[in-house]
Amino acid sequence: MIRSSPSVPAPPSPTGAAPERVDPFDVAPRAVSREVLADLRRAGGFEPVSASPLASFAAGGGGLPVSDASPAEDLADQDFLASLHLLANPELRLRVGLASPGAVAREGGPSIRLAHLYVRGSRVVRCEESADRVWIGPPLRLNDLVETLKELLSSRPLVESAGEPAVLALWPIIADLAKILWPSGRGHPIRRRHALLRLDHAVHDPALARRLLGALGESGIVLEAAGRISLSSAYRPWIEALFSGHRVEIERVELLSEAPRSEERALFVGWPGRRVQLEEVSHQDLEALAVPGVAGPAGLSEDCLLLTHLPDPALEARLIELVTVPSSRDPAG
Repeated sequence: MIRSSPSVPAPPSPTGAAPERVDPFDVAPRAVSREVLADLRRAGGFEPVSASPLASFAAGGGGLPVSDASPAEDLADQDFLASLHLLANPELRLRVGLASPGAVAREGGPSIRLAHLYVRGSRVVRCEESADRVWIGPPLRLNDLVETLKELLSSRPLVESAGEPAVLALWPIIADLAKILWPSGRGHPIRRRHALLRLDHAVHDPALARRLLGALGESGIVLEAAGRISLSSAYRPWIEALFSGHRVEIERVELLSEAPRSEERALFVGWPGRRVQLEEVSHQDLEALAVPGVAGPAGLSEDCLLLTHLPDPALEARLIELVTVPSSRDPAG
């Protein structure tokens, strides 16, 4: 459910001019060994809570190499010290993952970009961990993170017709059948006999394959003309986005000690500029959201896939919900 939220207030610029936006994913973090963190903790630089990513690293040196910089020099670095204090007692942990099949990783799989971010108030710090050290970024404005994610996820409508809904509810079985028919994820026309062969190969029953293809046609999801079938224009862009291989996932975990940890996950699929939010929702949720019907045969009881195009104002509100704690959304707080 999308709820309107006020923007996160940015700290005032010392000069009074609008500060230049910084992409949190492009800032090179600083590598710090376990022993250096332990030295900084003993020097009074920070005191981590149990939920802090620094808690285990700052417990002791373990014989690891010492940084060239002394604790006194590190404590004189105000940005680094501010990052340590935030990471020592964060309110929120974010995990942002980006998968893109266009850029192939060395092992042959899709290229995946991953960032771990920690939030307190209107500031965010990136912190990555390995076996013997952590990489700590500078403290950045939370507004910069919101704007960066907004640019990453902003999308024009998938269906240009003004009469088409911005939301599509789809039975998972329909998505599975579409993937069988179009393994590439593209809903281009294919010969009917090829479609039946693909379905028969999946279900091992020629009669059932014909019934499934007929049901897709009756639902208006596929069209048949001149011996070829294709995804209808009302469904093709949504299903192609679903199977594009492009995914942006945002996981949030609230770390406030006085309350049980609250976890939430948001998933967006589709090519850059053509992204939609993907959710699994129950029938009760669909009724509450007033979604106009579900694509596929009636009478199924499983959860549905809900694909939603978010215009920029709704997208910004959704991102603010994801990357802030409730107190930070209150202009008076």
